[in-house]
Amino acid sequence: MADQKMSLLMTRPAGANADFVGMLSRRVRSGADVIESPLLRIEPLRGAAAPSPQEEAVFSSSNGVRFAPPGDGRRAWCVGARTTGSAQNAGWEAEQAGDTAAELIKRILAERPAADLVHLSGAHTRGAICESLQAAGLRARRIVLYDQQLLSLSPVARALFDGSGQVIVPLFSPRAAAQFVAECPAPGQVIAVFLSDAVAAGTGQTAFSQRITAGTPDAVSMAAGIEKLFP
Repeated sequence: MADQKMSLLMTRPAGANADFVGMLSRRVRSGADVIESPLLRIEPLRGAAAPSPQEEAVFSSSNGVRFAPPGDGRRAWCVGARTTGSAQNAGWEAEQAGDTAAELIKRILAERPAADLVHLSGAHTRGAICESLQAAGLRARRIVLYDQQLLSLSPVARALFDGSGQVIVPLFSPRAAAQFVAECPAPGQVIAVFLSDAVAAGTGQTAFSQRITAGTPDAVSMAAGIEKLFP
């Protein structure tokens, strides 16, 4: 791998890539050409309902926090450290209830809060959080605050596949992963780095050059997987 400089193709929504790239060591950042080509565009939905002051919030992404009203000290159940930190900064009494939707559901059902719950989310979600809570007898509803619109790879990103160089592609969601497969002209050049098994499943049996799944579903573990490609 050291004979030819690799490319690092970042496909997260605009504004979300710099933080991840900043987690990588100088060795990686200098050893790879970083290209941004978002595959999802986050668009707030006008006229979305607001949670009531009595409801406890459920956040499965930091974008849910971004488009939600301030917490004003209300309780919030969150997936992942990043979302939890965002919720705390927005004034919610937030706790990390797991690293995945399944872990969050298990944690909430173990406590069975008396308050009504509201999942503040995007239009496209996984894990059936609200449905699972309702099926277990809890009062829960979902408010969709934003949409995640699919985008094509940019011409600059597509040009990466004109040659034979390897392209490292971190993939953070099943929907973005499926869109990348649909857009990628040469998967055999790709080293795909997945946030989780669920994200990897979004690519089906695509014959990438290499598949790496993070040990834990977080950006830190994904970054560690990329670091190993630069000995």
